[in-house]
Amino acid sequence: NASFELCYNAGYRSFEFLGEGAYGVVAKANRPARPDHFYAIKKISAFDHNTYCQRTLREIRILKTFRHENIIEVKDIVRAEHENPELMREIFLVQECIGLVGIVGIVTVVDLLLDKI
Repeated sequence: NASFELCYNAGYRSFEFLGEGAYGVVAKANRPARPDHFYAIKKISAFDHNTYCQRTLREIRILKTFRHENIIEVKDIVRAEHENPELMREIFLVQECIGLVGIVGIVTVVDLLLDKI
């Protein structure tokens, strides 16, 4: 199982594995202040290769820029706070959880689209 410890430290709780795509693992979580509101958190190991870095930056730019009813807004980005960027190994994109079928399908579609760009 993928570690979501950084997200736990950022206040997310009750992690449940939803699925994985070519570039990330997705879990569902909530926050104690709103235990009935769930977020989909995608863990991306973005820094293994230059191509992954570029792809992750592109994904974040797309998701943060576009406002459309069919694009799930990025609510939070969780990452390790390191003075040395070489030590940062993963990044977590936090979005509204729209259900198992929806988020796994979207992760797969986004992965496929970004491979084409």
